[in-house]
Formats: sequence, structure tokens, C-alpha cells
Amino acid sequence: MIVLPIDTCEMFWRAFAGEAPPAELEQWIYAHDAELEALLPDDVYLDLIALDFADKWALHEVEKLMGNYVQRDSQAYQRFADGAPVREVRQYLRRLAAQPDDTLAFENLLDYAQHFPFLYDLTNELQDWFADGYRTPLPPQKQARIRALAQGLLDDIAAERIVFAFTTQGVLFCLDKRQPENGQNGFSSCLKRLFRRLKH
Repeated sequence: MIVLPIDTCEMFWRAFAGEAPPAELEQWIYAHDAELEALLPDDVYLDLIALDFADKWALHEVEKLMGNYVQRDSQAYQRFADGAPVREVRQYLRRLAAQPDDTLAFENLLDYAQHFPFLYDLTNELQDWFADGYRTPLPPQKQARIRALAQGLLDDIAAERIVFAFTTQGVLFCLDKRQPENGQNGFSSCLKRLFRRLKH
């Protein structure tokens, strides 16, 4: 049975998880068409490149075509699946940096703040608005504050001042290097179990 290499599978994992839009997947497929042509059966490859990625069912069709060839029982896939919260936190931070009154992004980050205390300052800025049911527009000054906080956290993650990693037992944790706590070698209370790897 044909199984695609991990680096090839990763793009399909992202697409199937909703993290890569159809247009991005389409561009990636065309950029890697020679590799895919060499790896896939001829009929699967031809059906794949013939798909209309503008169609709302495009990803469903891709998954039907590629499901048997994309690894989902490997340690690499489990790491990808377990790392979804980190990617989602970044996604919602980017959304708030672009649109500070994005209520869906805020509410998702509010959930993640239970596990990642570095989000507290950001989510606290919107608590009153949330409690009021978003009935009044978010003032420009508050929007600027939210935008700055969200972008600052993205910068801290990019600069590895906030780091996400897995223990050898598969527990996701974060290390906040911005404000080391006394006697804890820099580990903040952000060290939390988010979830354990699925047991086989």
C-alpha cells in the first residue's frame, strides 16, 4: 500500500483539520505536482489535479481521494493532532491583532486562558465587554490596546519568549520566559496539562 512521506502528509493534515484553506492546498499541490505524480497511482493523481478547489466540497473530495495515502497512525500525526491548540492560539491571536472586536476569537482564547495564563492580560481587557453581551461597540482606545497585546504575544511566541513543547509522556506545556518565577527555573504557572496523547 502506498503511504506518503510525513512532510507530504503534513499539508493534507492541515487541510483536513481546516487549518489550510482550499486555495492554499491547491497552490501547494501544483507546486508539488511532480512529487505527487511520482508517489500516487495515475488515476488518483489525475483526479486530484482535476479538482475544482473553488467548489465548497473540494476538501471533502480531496479527503476521499487521499484518505488511504495520508498517514494517520504515526507518531508524527499524533504530534500534529496534539499540537492543534498551539496553532489555534496563534490563529486567534492573529485574528484579534487584525480585528480586535472579533468575539469568536476572543471567546476561544478565553477558553485557552485556563491552560495558558500568558493570555490573561489580553482576555481581561475584554471581560467587561463580554459580560455586557457585546452590546456596545468596542472603543477605539480599547481596540488599539487589544491589537497591541495580541501582536505582542505573537511576537513573544515568534521570538521564543513563550515556548510550547511536549514532555516525553506527550503532555503539552508552555514555558513563559518573560517573567521567570522565583525558584522555578523560569517555569511559570503556565505549565499545565492540556491533554494527554491518546492511548493505543
